[in-house]
Amino acid sequence: MVGNGEDLLTNGLNMKRGNVAESLIILATNLAKNKIVFPQLLIPTLKRFASDDSLAVRAMILRRLSYFQYLQPEFGWELFDIIISKSNDELWGIAEPYLYYSYHNNFTRVSQLLDEIYNTSTEKALQTWGRISALAVLDNKID
Repeated sequence: MVGNGEDLLTNGLNMKRGNVAESLIILATNLAKNKIVFPQLLIPTLKRFASDDSLAVRAMILRRLSYFQYLQPEFGWELFDIIISKSNDELWGIAEPYLYYSYHNNFTRVSQLLDEIYNTSTEKALQTWGRISALAVLDNKID
């Protein structure tokens, strides 16, 4: 079993499926940035990789999802939800930048995720909860 988020990313980089997943999210981001219509199979293929049994494959999408979510908010959140839905604590560290860039404009969604992390996670994932919660306190989103 992989020990932390860095190991997940290293494993993902060394897997063919991980490289394909990362390439797909990069392609989708570039298409969205240039306002080009997605090819017909891109969305279902991204969803398939986002629900892959391997945490490393899902981590490869997750680490590049922040900017994509900025460009395609609804689909970005949909991919995030798919990635996290069959997750464990190891992905929360990789998800931290996503939560960081999302908490200011989408705090309702982020606060639900913070509650989930707090109620179901172990110490390592609680570090992510602590940092994002601290930002929310400093931004007067929560007490």
